[in-house]
Amino acid sequence: MKIDGTDIKIILTILSKGGEITSTEIAKHVFDIKDYRDLQNKDSKVRRRLKKLTKYNLLKRINNGGKYYYEINKENILIAFKIDGNLILADIVQ
Repeated sequence: MKIDGTDIKIILTILSKGGEITSTEIAKHVFDIKDYRDLQNKDSKVRRRLKKLTKYNLLKRINNGGKYYYEINKENILIAFKIDGNLILADIVQ
């Protein structure tokens, strides 16, 4: 599994929102959007990445009235911090 900086930005965006978020909302936070056409393009890119992250069970996809939302799968993501050369792991609590 290859996760790059954009995937990390997507995960951090979902974490910062603290709950369910749509692909369009994620695209607006992750990318600098110029116009509606650019938003559609970036939203498509985000959806492909969300599909990958969901496949690897890092995210959950929720269907709410025909609209899909994404949230963190707290069981499979840990946050790590490096403090004074020590690696500190933290569970996600929302």
